[in-house]
Amino acid sequence: PREFNIKIKQNENHQYITKNLKYPFNYNTILNFSGGLDSTAGLLYTLDKKEKVLPVWIDFGQRNKNAEQSAVSRILRKLKLKQLVIKIDLNQYILEGWKDWDFIIPGRNFLFLSVANTILNISRQKKGTIYVCAHKDEMKYSKNRDKSQYFFKKASQFYSLENNKKILADTPFKDFSKSEIISYWRRHWEKKFGISPYDTTTCYYEKGCGRCSA
Repeated sequence: PREFNIKIKQNENHQYITKNLKYPFNYNTILNFSGGLDSTAGLLYTLDKKEKVLPVWIDFGQRNKNAEQSAVSRILRKLKLKQLVIKIDLNQYILEGWKDWDFIIPGRNFLFLSVANTILNISRQKKGTIYVCAHKDEMKYSKNRDKSQYFFKKASQFYSLENNKKILADTPFKDFSKSEIISYWRRHWEKKFGISPYDTTTCYYEKGCGRCSA
């Protein structure tokens, strides 16, 4: 959409991340983690590569947030990993526009990247990577989509300039379909990490009913 009517107020009791949270300062890899199949595969990918990754879950009023939160907690508990939870009050905006958007929140990945970039901005590391786990079938769309290769390239340039350090916005699955991701997962990651694709949630209705595009 070209016009936004969003007004976000900062909570008066808000405590800045620099005061409350110490561990993000040494991370150079941020994973936008929803508890879905793709982002969980991305998490296992980073762990397999022995990257020091910070999973970030964002509660922005999405309809399926309860299912996401449950999956995120379950998976990270099994992996004994810390998470960062960010809450942004867009509930009314999301509920009003959800069906018009066919459950795809406009600019969602740009929002995710912006939050992750803020964390990297206060990190002591001289460079950083932000993973938004899109697969190759999602990246075939025209360049204005927020999962296209063009989007990742321009986001990397934008955030590197803004942060005055090298920031790479990327996906580990640009050359792989969802079926290929699952196949590799079952053969290599499931036994190694004890996480099954069935531990994830990928449904905008929270029910796994197979009706939505996810």
